[in-house]
Amino acid sequence: MRHVSRSLCALLSMALYALSQAPEETMQVRPTLTEAKYCRESTSLTTLVLIVSLEYVNSSSAPVILSKITYHSGVFLSRTYDDAAARRYKQTVAVKGPSLPSHLAEPLEGPTKQFEVVPPGRSVFREHRVVLALDQSGNRRALLRPGNDVYVQIDIEHWPVSQSETAKLRSKWQEHGVLFAHRIRTSPVRVHVERVPRITNCSRDWRM
Repeated sequence: MRHVSRSLCALLSMALYALSQAPEETMQVRPTLTEAKYCRESTSLTTLVLIVSLEYVNSSSAPVILSKITYHSGVFLSRTYDDAAARRYKQTVAVKGPSLPSHLAEPLEGPTKQFEVVPPGRSVFREHRVVLALDQSGNRRALLRPGNDVYVQIDIEHWPVSQSETAKLRSKWQEHGVLFAHRIRTSPVRVHVERVPRITNCSRDWRM
């Protein structure tokens, strides 16, 4: 009986801990620009393709359950780091995400195929490909023009389902960890647009 009581107390403590923590306190997300290339889409369109690696660090004292499916739903561009930090964006780009089910087909007993459990102090990585259209008008006030620096942030979705189902999963899975299902906006990443970029044909590349 004493063992059961201790188990119940442990589960209750984890649930209260999860409710008391903000998303930023359970997971720290560190973006790194790993690749930038220029693609000729047509005679009038050149794109800058960014590969952004996101390191998710579990900074809490409880395991965190993270979806293996993530995608970005918005891109935010600023002239300076301070503008980005203050959310004074010069340009925003909405991104259409993939078609995902609004409910989970897997059993509610615990996270398996589409999720992974991140222990405290451990990291996992996700990669996102961001496609931006370069300005070719010669307008000196344009943000994405050759020779400019731009600060990029992206909104990341963690396979959002309905609020009621998310709450149900959090309750069911609390013995495994805290379900992380928040939208987050990354910290700014500086991108330099080459003055004379090397442009390639990227027509076969996959883009999200």
